[in-house]
Amino acid sequence: MSARNASRHKLDGVPLEGVPGMQSGPVNELGVVCLFALLSKRLGFVIRRVQAGFPDCIAQKRTAKGWKTVRVEFEYNAKAFKTHRHGARGCDYIVCWENDWPDAPKGIEILDLRRQVEPRRVWLQAVAPEYWDSLDEKKKWWWSLPRLAKEDDLVLFYHKTPRKELRHIAVVTENAAPNRRWRWGGHIRVVARLEQPVSLAHIRASAILKNTPSVRGNFEARYDVTPWWSEWYRLITVLNPDLRAKLEEYFAV
Repeated sequence: MSARNASRHKLDGVPLEGVPGMQSGPVNELGVVCLFALLSKRLGFVIRRVQAGFPDCIAQKRTAKGWKTVRVEFEYNAKAFKTHRHGARGCDYIVCWENDWPDAPKGIEILDLRRQVEPRRVWLQAVAPEYWDSLDEKKKWWWSLPRLAKEDDLVLFYHKTPRKELRHIAVVTENAAPNRRWRWGGHIRVVARLEQPVSLAHIRASAILKNTPSVRGNFEARYDVTPWWSEWYRLITVLNPDLRAKLEEYFAV
């Protein structure tokens, strides 16, 4: 890959499917404006005016009682609304790529565009040996989760040394919320225990996965692996064909 292409690749957001006219997800606020314009009809909005001052946009929103004029502020991440010191009373909707503001003021609706194009996300996080038995013994369990995890997301659990393998898959049954001990977490339901785990050797042998952030980072963080779910699904079901039917509903995230 040339230096120019490598630089362009780093600027690309996550791949988008089903959004005519936009190939990759936003990487900044202007990208959010562009995506909102493309999705506005689907979401029930008609844009009346986009302006330089606060709020960014005046729009019409279709409701059960007819059309309503609403004030919209665009942000890449919802919490930037607070950083920019905007007044909550001057806005009806924050339109963002990701909602990272669970304690936003009441009265403001947050429209998370990533949820519109990726209804379900897939996370990968490592599990230390002392927690392995919990995943084996309990189908439902409260667990530490990424703060952006939402109900119906999937979590792939990678077992740390000495196993070094993907062994469990769970579905999140409630949105992640703050917790005193683990900061963020929620209840999960284990949907698959892999009889044939996906080993680190299998992962590194994949031309698609070997250079992804989770592998390069040695699985030391919590990773959004939604863009690569199709390859994870392929590895899991090649080794565990009996799981194909069970996981099929989660394939199209």
